[in-house]
Amino acid sequence: MLLYATGLIASPAGVIINAPLAVSSPVTVSIGSAQATVEFAGLVAVGEFQINIVVPDLADGDYPITLRINGQDTQARVTLPVKR
Repeated sequence: MLLYATGLIASPAGVIINAPLAVSSPVTVSIGSAQATVEFAGLVAVGEFQINIVVPDLADGDYPITLRINGQDTQARVTLPVKR
């Protein structure tokens, strides 16, 4: 699954990104109380980050999703619907 986020870390303004630039700090993703496997996290456009994850085996439902980088969590109130 692909997630897109802004504001994970400072990104260069006015620079054209020709290829994804991996984030050097570890990014973790929680879906509910389960940890997702992060396969890639990087800058794909100025200010836009792409995070490739493997969603853990969860029952159908809506789960809160949280990204964490450098000890900071993303905003609350974001949910991920899971349907098998």
